[in-house]
Amino acid sequence: MPCIIALVVFAFLSIFSVKYRVFAKEAFDCVFRRVTFRPCQTGFDLKVKTAVASWFLRKNEKIGGFVFRRFEIINWFFVILSLASIIYVGRGVYFYAKFGSCTPEEPQNCIINQITGATTSIFSTSTAECTPEAMKEAILKMQK
Repeated sequence: MPCIIALVVFAFLSIFSVKYRVFAKEAFDCVFRRVTFRPCQTGFDLKVKTAVASWFLRKNEKIGGFVFRRFEIINWFFVILSLASIIYVGRGVYFYAKFGSCTPEEPQNCIINQITGATTSIFSTSTAECTPEAMKEAILKMQK
């Protein structure tokens, strides 16, 4: 399903260039039709498939043929890979907001903590840290 990946890419590119807005509209139409179990009428999926396969064909004939024949499977792989990466990024953001580390089990492995030097979250819900003295210290740290 090249339409989903193309929609994301062309929607971003269309913000900066008018040239890509037509492609973004075609990709949106293709995605909408595919989600409703109808084939694309614009031929956008064939345009993308041909463009990608021809690029590989110029590099190596066997790889180009492989990509052309199995283009739908390759696209589903990249769609699933993109969704998985979005889920893991969202999970990391949630953990960082809740626990102050993107990996609560091993906070020393979180690259954000290594860059910022943070050890606890400002959103912490622990009652042990909610003493008036701890609150004053937290406010002073945030003001610095």
